[in-house]
Amino acid sequence: MKSIKRIFTFVLPVLLVVAILCMTLTACGEGSNGKSAYEIAQDHGFQGTEEEWLASLVGPRGEQGAPGANGQNGTNGQNGEPGQNGNTPTVEISADGYWVINGVKTDVKAEGPQGLPGQPGTPGQNGAPGDNGAPGQNGKSAYELAQENGYQGTL
Repeated sequence: MKSIKRIFTFVLPVLLVVAILCMTLTACGEGSNGKSAYEIAQDHGFQGTEEEWLASLVGPRGEQGAPGANGQNGTNGQNGEPGQNGNTPTVEISADGYWVINGVKTDVKAEGPQGLPGQPGTPGQNGAPGDNGAPGQNGKSAYELAQENGYQGTL
């Protein structure tokens, strides 16, 4: 509906001008060329260039039309040619910790960031009793220690 309105907005003024020209030429019979539609428009008060006059024949843009119905699905295309077999890479870690892909050592370390501390482990079992130590030397008596600390009495 709106496309018909758009057509009439543009085509109707042009047809009107052409009809006026035809009637003018027919009524005059054979004779000299008549005025152009642009010249007639000027006679009726239009002021501007011919390009401006042509632009004035186009009406304002109409409102957005309703969406059209969905079209039918197309037919499926032909399958393509089979692709070449891919290669599964070999991935290893070098002795110094870098990725090695297909035998080529990269400059990327094969380690992630430092992880979080782990949970404390469960306590271990008590160990077996140790062997007895070697006998020690005899120590001083209480009397001897008292004398070293200033006791002056006898036993």
